[in-house]
Amino acid sequence: MVDKTTADSPAEFGEDSKAVARYWRAELAASHAREAEWRKRGREIVEIYRSEQVKARSGLASKKAAFNILFSNVETERPALYSATPRPDVRRRYRDSDQLSRWVAEVMERALSYSIDCCDFDRIMESAIDDMLLPGRGACWIAYRPQTGQVQGENGQPVERILWQTVMPEYVAWEDLRYGPCKDIGLAPWVARRLTPDKVELVDMVGAEIAEKVPLNFVKEDGGSIRLSKDDQEVLKRAELWQIWDRRARKVVLLAEGMDEPAMIEGDLLKLKDFVPLPRPLEAVRTTDTIVPVPPFDTYREQADELDAVSKRIIRMVRQIKVAGAYDRQLGDDVKRILTSDDNTLVGLDNWPQFAEGGGFKGALQFLPIAEIVVAVTQLYQNRDQIKQVIFEAIGLADIMRGSTKADETLGAQRIKTAWGGLRIQRRQKQVQRFARDVLRIMAELIAEHCSPEVLAEMTGLDFPMTRAEAEQIKARMAAERAMGAAIPAEIVAFADKPSWEEIMQVMRSDQMRNYRIDVETDSTVAESEAQDMKALRDLLTGIVEFINGIGPVVASGAVPLEAAKAMLLAVVRRAKLGREVEDAVNQIGQPAQSTQSPAPGIGYNGGPALDPAAAQPMPADPLAVSMPPVPGATPQMVM
Repeated sequence: MVDKTTADSPAEFGEDSKAVARYWRAELAASHAREAEWRKRGREIVEIYRSEQVKARSGLASKKAAFNILFSNVETERPALYSATPRPDVRRRYRDSDQLSRWVAEVMERALSYSIDCCDFDRIMESAIDDMLLPGRGACWIAYRPQTGQVQGENGQPVERILWQTVMPEYVAWEDLRYGPCKDIGLAPWVARRLTPDKVELVDMVGAEIAEKVPLNFVKEDGGSIRLSKDDQEVLKRAELWQIWDRRARKVVLLAEGMDEPAMIEGDLLKLKDFVPLPRPLEAVRTTDTIVPVPPFDTYREQADELDAVSKRIIRMVRQIKVAGAYDRQLGDDVKRILTSDDNTLVGLDNWPQFAEGGGFKGALQFLPIAEIVVAVTQLYQNRDQIKQVIFEAIGLADIMRGSTKADETLGAQRIKTAWGGLRIQRRQKQVQRFARDVLRIMAELIAEHCSPEVLAEMTGLDFPMTRAEAEQIKARMAAERAMGAAIPAEIVAFADKPSWEEIMQVMRSDQMRNYRIDVETDSTVAESEAQDMKALRDLLTGIVEFINGIGPVVASGAVPLEAAKAMLLAVVRRAKLGREVEDAVNQIGQPAQSTQSPAPGIGYNGGPALDPAAAQPMPADPLAVSMPPVPGATPQMVM
């Protein structure tokens, strides 16, 4: 029998489909074994974060954290890592005057913005960040879903067609991913994702014929808060599938628990450069010898346990700090009446002589001493603060980030704390920004590969000639009208100067042209304060005004060409990311104004019918999509 740790391909297990299934089950078993201990610790850490009952490290008893420092740290660090939705920033890689690349970037940026707005992007990002801060690894999956429905075909018969296309990220639970053996997680030979569809979802995924063969033997866990009866479990059963993306063979293997052969094997449907629609995950602690994550909580677990023990001692001792004592029982209920009476009340004593001879209250009443307990509790509070400071130093959260400071600290001291604290957290901030950028890049690649021009036109609201031939016809008509001395409306001139959807799609469909012509980035995912943002904007505008006032007379004298001044101003505008509208306005400086004469409604610039770009013949779309608008009653189809 082949050893599961030494087999390198399904061929070593055999050539038939059952051998393929055995090979991938062996790979999954080996991957699970490599990370089994980490998954166990991850589940325990999530329970601690949720303040649920967990087993003590000694295993002798269960406990709840008296001071949940883990929850406090995660809630403090999360907004420091992600507090603003990233905005796609698609630009030409080289800041030249290539108008085709500029419009391709505009189409891609608008399509990405639309896709982000159509999903709960912030929740997905925060879930991945929580997984990084708790178990130690967070990820999300990029899904492409065409929407299908019945339309009338050429012969008048209804046919199934793709009506709409959606690209969006999906959160993937940290326990539902497996990676092949490697030392760099971005180079894993294969990635597996666990899916748990119900019967309806399973049919949409693999079809009715294959779905009948897949056993429904998985019941989703609910954390133990609800105990389901056997009958309810039968109704709520799901299939457990492992969707394995093999980078080497560029194939997707769908493995179902309970089946001795793959439920489905598919080729490279998405046509992604990296094959797997999964950005490099967020990793809290990364080393070069293994990809097994390390939960950040493990780096200060000993101090957290000490903090918890001190907090429990404080709770027990504070309960002992109370007004209690003993009195001479011979006095009867007199002392009790005195202690329970209202303010400014005198109580008469029947045996006053005896009370006075016994030394009054000093001789008849003795309170429980609490001074020693108060001293001990005060010392414990100080010890707890010291332990917290050790933890904050270990994880790099400066006290200024927690909103904690001293009244006598100078502004310079606070800035130093902020700077040094920022250096510790900048690595994770950059990792989150890289993660958001990778998500957007995969989304952009899926949009470019699969979305039809008609769908993109609906997403972006941009209007272009549909084909090169249509654009040439418009330009020919414009040339003829100019020869006749007719005034051409500015709208027609601007429309004719645009590239066609055919040219745009040619760039978007080509990996080489797309990568060289545009570059996808994202704005910062960490929001600055409004005061800082407005100050930076004021400083920028002040600098631009000073530059224009200074360079204007020099340009007017001819010492500096206008194009050179525009180039310097554009460099500032692009560096400040003021937007494409500002860049276009700067480019228009010094250019003659075009005619703004508009034709009458329904009349073209040559007196004939008005040009209607939407009436142009559509170009062939992506094989996975057709040029049809969405219609009511369309059904979503799950596609990897």
